[in-house]
Amino acid sequence: MENRSGKHKGMSQLSRRGRKRLRKVLYLAAMSSLKSNAEMRAIHRYFTTREKNPLRKMQSLMAIAAKLIRVFFGILRSGKAYDPERLLRDIRRPGTEAA
Repeated sequence: MENRSGKHKGMSQLSRRGRKRLRKVLYLAAMSSLKSNAEMRAIHRYFTTREKNPLRKMQSLMAIAAKLIRVFFGILRSGKAYDPERLLRDIRRPGTEAA
């Protein structure tokens, strides 16, 4: 959500819309995954340190929570096991992008 009025453009902040309990559970799951999962820590580091459009810590945490939902849904839908290599494919590393 963006805070602006007329010519003033303030900082953007996370919206508090939606289900309160679900947001809380996803926040706690994201925090837990950062502590225990090296792949999620790598994604968090990428989100916060990328040169183009770096995220603040809370924005990165909410992006990780959204990624957790997609990972859970994919595992349940396909029936495949958790694959850390597939999880890390979203990180764009310099020099590996196709021209």
